[in-house]
Amino acid sequence: VLWLPLILLSIDKLANRRIQWSVVLVFALSAQLFAGHAQLSFYVLLLAGLYALWRRAKFFWIPWLFSLVITSIQWIPLLHSLFESSRVVAIDSWQTVGWFLPWQHLVQFLAPDFFGNPATLNYWGEWNYGEFIGYISIVGLIFALYMLLAEKKSSYIKFWGWTLAITLIFLLPTPIAKLAFLLRIPILSVLQPTRLMSIVDFSLVVLAVHGFALWQESKDKRIWLPVVFVGSILATLWVITLKSNLLVSQRNLILPTAVYGLSTLVIAGASISRKKIITVSAGIIIVAIVAFDLIRFGWKFTPFTPRE
Repeated sequence: VLWLPLILLSIDKLANRRIQWSVVLVFALSAQLFAGHAQLSFYVLLLAGLYALWRRAKFFWIPWLFSLVITSIQWIPLLHSLFESSRVVAIDSWQTVGWFLPWQHLVQFLAPDFFGNPATLNYWGEWNYGEFIGYISIVGLIFALYMLLAEKKSSYIKFWGWTLAITLIFLLPTPIAKLAFLLRIPILSVLQPTRLMSIVDFSLVVLAVHGFALWQESKDKRIWLPVVFVGSILATLWVITLKSNLLVSQRNLILPTAVYGLSTLVIAGASISRKKIITVSAGIIIVAIVAFDLIRFGWKFTPFTPRE
């Protein structure tokens, strides 16, 4: 998934007839497959193909074929081993809890450690934490929602909005998502949908970045709709945890609430003032808040431990 931005950039260049970018696209498509996770490669290739169709990048299929030839030393043995694997015919796996993203785990888009954290040995949610996390920071979520609520949306934003909606439908245990497993479609019926979270997050980040830029340019009052919406959910979670005496959840709501409160103050301050220096300063502070929030979150989940 790390290679996806470069792949999409290359497709943009090809759509603008910058044919020399075909070499970059061949490299990026090959690198993402050699990275070694077939299911995520499938999602990246599918998204890249759809993006190329939408951008009308006529020559996309040429570098795509070149990358298939280069990576054949990887995917031909993969196909051979797949058809001899018992996992391909394990048709009942999808009925286990955690195969899809459980509905209650949507709360982790706001508070990633609401159910605790495996690294601190207090996780009490469904299996598995690593594939249920869609947290891009509360600030990022606010700006992504703001972009979706924008009055005038470009076709680019609509593309990522639809990508987000469709991947969420297949990520969650919806009737549509279960069809591939009920119909026992080969290969698709053994792909665990929780790994779609990577595409969900990518879509959210694209929307958040454009939402942030739009807010800085216009100071549209619609920003308060997602701010109030997110604040209401946080308030509801506090009520639930206090009533149910969920101590772990209470502790892990403190930081998200603090991040939300500080971000709201910055957004309010910048919305009141029209001075450019205030707008620029608010942008820097918001980026700093997101950086602190996500780096802290990453270090907590993947801590360093003593060698012994």
